[in-house]
Amino acid sequence: MSYSDYTAEEIESRGEAIFVKQIRDRLNTGHRGKFLAIDIETGSYKVDADDLVATKQLLAMRPNAVIYGLRIGFPTAYRIGTIDPPPKFTNAGYPGTRQVWLLKPETRMFHVYRSARQVDVLGTDDAFDGRDVLPGLRSPVQHLFPPDRPSR
Repeated sequence: MSYSDYTAEEIESRGEAIFVKQIRDRLNTGHRGKFLAIDIETGSYKVDADDLVATKQLLAMRPNAVIYGLRIGFPTAYRIGTIDPPPKFTNAGYPGTRQVWLLKPETRMFHVYRSARQVDVLGTDDAFDGRDVLPGLRSPVQHLFPPDRPSR
């Protein structure tokens, strides 16, 4: 089957069930923070510090795999939030970090730190894409913020 044969809810439900029933008890504290990619049709899985590596390893075994992913020991795989002042881009605090995303609601700007020297600053007329971190993710920046309120 393919992704189009499943809803997002079905992929999540099957992936979580496989994780709880077949994988969770096999993991140890050394796996915390790593990414887990699960083929929801076979139960095969890969673990790596890099989510893209785990996914590619699984796809190398089965190119049509329908994959559910999670970050071990965390409620979400990624965080999106505001930080002030802008972050110092370093892998010391977050091993495997390839990008830092900074939303600034007060200016309606979206900063993408790709390295210490490469920062993309996007406004509401721009579109954001996940590039190699979240391939296929594309969104107008204006959708990341609440709608403008009419002035009184």
